[in-house]
Order: sequence, then C-alpha cells, then structure tokens
Amino acid sequence: INNALQQLNNVTQQNAAASEELATNAEEMTAQAEMLREKVSYFKTGEEHAAMFKTSSGNNKASLLAGHKKKQPSAQKPHGQKGININLTGASNDENYTNL
Repeated sequence: INNALQQLNNVTQQNAAASEELATNAEEMTAQAEMLREKVSYFKTGEEHAAMFKTSSGNNKASLLAGHKKKQPSAQKPHGQKGININLTGASNDENYTNL
C-alpha cells in the first residue's frame, strides 16, 4: 500500500509541475499574441481581414472561426505614424515566400 501511495504522490507532483509549466507558457503566448496583434494593427488590411485580428474579452473562438463579424472600432495606429495599405487578394499563394 505504501508503494502505491508513493507512486500516486509522484504522479500528482508531476501533474502539478506540468500544469504550472502550461500556465506559464499560456501567459507568455498571450503576451506574444497581444504584441503581434498590435504590430499587425499597423497595417490597413480591410474590414474583412481586420476582423481576424481584433478580439475582445466578449468574443469566443467559435464565433471568430464561424466568421462572425461584429462592427468594432478600427485599431489605433501609434501616434504620428501612417498606416500601410495592403491588398490581401490571393494572399494564400506563398510561392514567393522566403523563410529567413
């Protein structure tokens, strides 16, 4: 019985460590996603493409994936900088893509 309890204790400790690591990774990815959203908001991609990058605490993943488009204010540009217009028509064609 003692051996079984020791094994159970070890597994519990491993699960706790894994959960803590996952929580840390989730926080880091959330911060990186926010930084990426801010960088992408610099570009003017059009209303239909901008909806993919705008999220709020009220939006859930299912509504974004379903193409639910809710009118949201446009992303704010950093003060004193101009945005860049990008035509994303045919953007899925990546034959000219170069991995750096």
